[in-house]
Amino acid sequence: MSFYYFIASLPTVTLTAPPPWTPADFLAEARRLVDPETAAELEALTADDAAAATSALAARWRAAETQLRNALARSRAVRLDLDPAPFLRPHEGFSNYIEQAVVEAFAKPNPLERELSLDRFRWSLLEEWAREEPFGRNALLAYALKLKLSERWGRATDEDGRKRLADTVASVRAALKT
Repeated sequence: MSFYYFIASLPTVTLTAPPPWTPADFLAEARRLVDPETAAELEALTADDAAAATSALAARWRAAETQLRNALARSRAVRLDLDPAPFLRPHEGFSNYIEQAVVEAFAKPNPLERELSLDRFRWSLLEEWAREEPFGRNALLAYALKLKLSERWGRATDEDGRKRLADTVASVRAALKT
């Protein structure tokens, strides 16, 4: 199915700028313009309900995300001299590009740049998959996932970062006391 009008009317989304609309606004518009099955898939993807998302793009996204997280777990385990096996999850397929993206991210000088590097890689995957059928369902699903990434970076503030750091330090200290 093609979504020429809807996709052509979507505002541009970039990774590090605040998104032009919220995922909720996007979903409301999608419910008006797409079939119920596609609307349900968009809702599942934007709600992080991976089990409910059944499209081919969702399966590719889950596999890529799982491989990415496995590569991160292996890299962190090496740094901490731990066995990564308990942290690894099975996934479909294998991509050298994903492994390389993690190596490149860990070469960045600080955690913020590492995280941004990983999200830029995720973004590039979504861009690639959307180009396969620019006005098709996958392009629309990729847009929804890119909107989520954009929203994450758009709401990131120094204050939020400090609060998260303080929470993390407090939880580590609490764990060390037990």
